[in-house]
Amino acid sequence: MSSAVRWEGKLSTSFAELQGVRQGSVWSPSVYKLFVNPLIKKLESDSLGFKIGNVFVGTPMCADDLLLISSKPDELQTMISYTAHFAETEEYNISKEKTKVMIWNSSLNCNLWNQMEKFHIGSEALETVENYKHIGIDRDSREVEATRTIIGNRLKTARQTSYALMGSGLHGLNGLNPEVSCKLWSTYVVPRLLFGLEIVNLSAKDISRLDIFCQLPITALLHKKILITFGTIARSDSVENDLAKRQLSTKGKNSKSWFIRADKILKQYNLPCASEVLLKPETKYKWKMKVKKCVDGFWSEKLFTEAKSKPSLRYLNIKNCKIGVVNSIWKSAGSEQMCIRKACYKIKMLLDTYILQYHRSKFSNGQKTSICPLCEEGTENLEHFLVVCSALTSIRDIFISKLYAVVVPKIGTASWTDICVSNSKMINLILDCSSFEWYYVLEKNDINLVESITRSLCYSLHEKRSALLESK
Repeated sequence: MSSAVRWEGKLSTSFAELQGVRQGSVWSPSVYKLFVNPLIKKLESDSLGFKIGNVFVGTPMCADDLLLISSKPDELQTMISYTAHFAETEEYNISKEKTKVMIWNSSLNCNLWNQMEKFHIGSEALETVENYKHIGIDRDSREVEATRTIIGNRLKTARQTSYALMGSGLHGLNGLNPEVSCKLWSTYVVPRLLFGLEIVNLSAKDISRLDIFCQLPITALLHKKILITFGTIARSDSVENDLAKRQLSTKGKNSKSWFIRADKILKQYNLPCASEVLLKPETKYKWKMKVKKCVDGFWSEKLFTEAKSKPSLRYLNIKNCKIGVVNSIWKSAGSEQMCIRKACYKIKMLLDTYILQYHRSKFSNGQKTSICPLCEEGTENLEHFLVVCSALTSIRDIFISKLYAVVVPKIGTASWTDICVSNSKMINLILDCSSFEWYYVLEKNDINLVESITRSLCYSLHEKRSALLESK
């Protein structure tokens, strides 16, 4: 076996690797299993370890982490002794500091577990702990489902990650473009938030805690991970595959089994049932694409239905909103901080979160007037602010004339006149012009130019309004 070093597109002279691996190299879990597999087979053949039905699950393993599971303390001690003897025979060391004992539901066999004061590996006693982190997932023997500890630590880790990214600009109006921020969030924060949660039965309360942190339907991401994991199990010839067949055939619909939960999720997205997936597993790529399409389609339809009932989103073209696709307001803003700041104000107006006198009156239960403080000619709502208020006409006319010069050569005078006679259409042009049919025949440069003009219009109106209010 030989190796070489790649540098600036060129390879060095190859050199032989005589034994082992280079320092710091990563071994695959399969390579580790070559060393420990005889031990696992020995424990299974001697009927040492826990079984679910007739499926042996007493020695789950990941890379160099081996877990010994038993419902009997004397049997567990025998398994530990087997493991210590095997390590001595094969001449490798077991880390005594990392080897711990956790007792789950000891009340079921209280007398048996109390008689076994300590478990030993060789002559050394092993520490019995109530909580421990195994392959990155926190476990607590005092909790039935152990979700409280897991969710708390996942949220803590994700929060620390997001704080660490703030130095790179993942924050507020003076930071990165939200398009880049979303990419950083989905690349670094979300994976750490959801790590290992696809194998945990989360309650509605747990999911709501994740939703509050993430501010998006985290259920969709969890379901994707669960279905992809189930697809991996279906393709493999493993203990998990045997266990899936056993659980699906013996457990009822109300069971808390992970495989029953996966079957319910498959049905929710109109995918083949779990038994059918096990019988006819699809390739990894095909299954991932099918899961993504079905889950995204389901949640898109649900979000669109909810959005139609929200009056605050009446100017947003919902049909143009796609999962994973950034809105053109952010796409056109680029990385310049001033453009990002302007885009933030435009987004607030589009989503009706920009506070005007109408909102102040509404939130004060009528104690404050809704009359425009600038022109005093009507209720200051979004329509009044963007296209009606006479105090802002001078600012508005400058940018409307720029829009006229860009848009009219593309859509014609008749279409422009149709927009000008309708306040709602003018607002659509300013906030989200993708609602017009002619938007899709514009070139990318024209779209960016329209976005730039309307972005500056919204920000200039905001500045003018603020200045006039301060002068009063």
